[in-house]
Amino acid sequence: MADILPFPTKPVRDWAEIEKSLRAVLAQPGVPADMVEAVVTGMKPVVLKYSRGFSTSLNLRLPAGATAQEGEAIGDAVRTCLTEMERQFQELMHEVLLDRLYLEIELYGLRRRTNQYAARSRS
Repeated sequence: MADILPFPTKPVRDWAEIEKSLRAVLAQPGVPADMVEAVVTGMKPVVLKYSRGFSTSLNLRLPAGATAQEGEAIGDAVRTCLTEMERQFQELMHEVLLDRLYLEIELYGLRRRTNQYAARSRS
């Protein structure tokens, strides 16, 4: 019996690329290493949750007597519409993930200030 090698799922593969990009973007002079880790850690469950593919099938019946040209025109119109919807959806997801990135950075700053305040209060 042959061993079956499990391959990472699409969200896991997507995360590997996104994590690499995030680390590269955040690796700026003056950015604390713990901030990079906090932001990357906060982003991972969000990316894994929302990184999935969508697929659908569409069966259209052409009206009786429709010509092959009319069928092609309908098919082209549907393809164009679905392509535009996919583009808009991807654009929206990029905006959502970018907003979440900003939120994770803000949360890091808030936690850091809270911890500094708590440390001063104990002194």
